[in-house]
Amino acid sequence: GKTDSKGTITVLTESTLPSVTAEIDGVKTTLIEKEGTAGTYTGEITAPKKEGVYDVTISASDQASNATTLLLKWTIGNYSHKISGLA
Repeated sequence: GKTDSKGTITVLTESTLPSVTAEIDGVKTTLIEKEGTAGTYTGEITAPKKEGVYDVTISASDQASNATTLLLKWTIGNYSHKISGLA
C-alpha cells in the first residue's frame, strides 16, 4: 500500500462472531460483519506513514472465547498494494 493511505480489509470466517479485529502498527480496528453476507467482516485500515514491511494481525474469537490469530505482512511504499499471508 501507499504510505498513510486508507484501505479496506475483508475477512471471511464464521458468522456472528463477537470479535474480529485487524491490527497494524499498534492500531486495532474492529471489523464489522457485512449485512446480508454471513461470515464476511470488513473494516478500514490506514497504512503507516513510513515505508516498510508491517505485521497485520487478524484476530477472531467466538462465543466460547476460542480465539484464532492470523499474521500477514503488508509492504508499504509508494507503489501498488501488496499483501501476503504467512503461516
